[in-house]
Amino acid sequence: MGNTESNVTSGVKKQAGASVQPMYKLCDLKGENVLHIAIVNEDPSMVKYLLEQDVNIQERAFGCFFTPEDQKSSRMDCLDHEWVNLCPETNYDGYVYWGEYPLTFAACLGQEESFRLILNKGADPDAQDTNGNTVLHLLVIYQKLEYFDNAYEVGSNLSVKNVLGLTPLTLAAKLAKTDMFFHILNLEREIYWQIGSITCAAYPLSQIDTIDCETGQISKISALNLVVFGDKDEHLELLDGVLIDLLHAKWNTFVKFKFYRQFFAFAFYFLISLVAFTLRPGPPAAKHAVNGTNSSHHGVNHTKLVHSKPENISLHQLYDETIVKNDEIDDDDDLDMEEWWDNLQEECRLMQLDSLEAKVRFTAEVLITIGSFLYLAAAVREARFLGTRMFFENL
Repeated sequence: MGNTESNVTSGVKKQAGASVQPMYKLCDLKGENVLHIAIVNEDPSMVKYLLEQDVNIQERAFGCFFTPEDQKSSRMDCLDHEWVNLCPETNYDGYVYWGEYPLTFAACLGQEESFRLILNKGADPDAQDTNGNTVLHLLVIYQKLEYFDNAYEVGSNLSVKNVLGLTPLTLAAKLAKTDMFFHILNLEREIYWQIGSITCAAYPLSQIDTIDCETGQISKISALNLVVFGDKDEHLELLDGVLIDLLHAKWNTFVKFKFYRQFFAFAFYFLISLVAFTLRPGPPAAKHAVNGTNSSHHGVNHTKLVHSKPENISLHQLYDETIVKNDEIDDDDDLDMEEWWDNLQEECRLMQLDSLEAKVRFTAEVLITIGSFLYLAAAVREARFLGTRMFFENL
């Protein structure tokens, strides 16, 4: 036994009448004790010996080495507790992210005998690590169905939520673990009757449906919401069985009528817009174009006259003629400004409602304006209900 101990760790020190309690204090391996090492070395006999020596079965290996890869850069120490604070957002991918506890180490590494020994010693199957994950969460991450059933049979709770508010079922939906998702659904269902291959069962909607049963608000961490907005191809495989039946039921009960109502409302709004823009009068006759043409011709004739002047014209006569031309140009600018101001004071041609077409057009434009404000009000209400991110994703 002494040789076995030395193979596991050189830090084990046993004294008469004393328990075995050594552990690493280095930053990377902080919290790892001899029981963790025995489990990693796949040595159930050493695990049994250490349990007999009352080693701490709830010791947490929370060093940087046991952290998911995307959380290592966010680790921060805290004076309120021994373990560190981490950024909660993670994909749980890590080379040795095994849940910190000896029990979760044994479960993730497939050490069934060590797993049962630690459970019989009184380990808490619902103990949560820094990410709030229990042994069931870890078994979902590593997709170990057999050990999941073992942990569930000894009393592990399927409703425990981690830091992100995910239960084992919703975690399976988020990570697109297809086998684990349907397996947990079968564990949570209540069978009413079964004849041959036909089964009538009820499934709890508290973790599945997008509507929170307590608040009535949208649950962004529900299984259905995580599957629909998932970014993996495997999420499509989850849209089967219960979830697709739930979508059909929600469509026939709530969405179908609302969808067709909004469709016909949009068609009516588009028809009104078509009428308004079709009956809209065009621009008035371009009077300025004719005047501009005459002015240009006048300028051309002027140029011709200037060039037809005899070459021996005096500088004084040429200066007087230039002054006359500039005065004429200033008079034309004053006339254009007065004409622009007169046109501005006239009644808008779009407000001339003498004909039936003009009245129909004006009525359609008023309806378009009212419809626009109603749509904006409905959009604000829906954005408050769904949340900004989900609202823009549904546009």
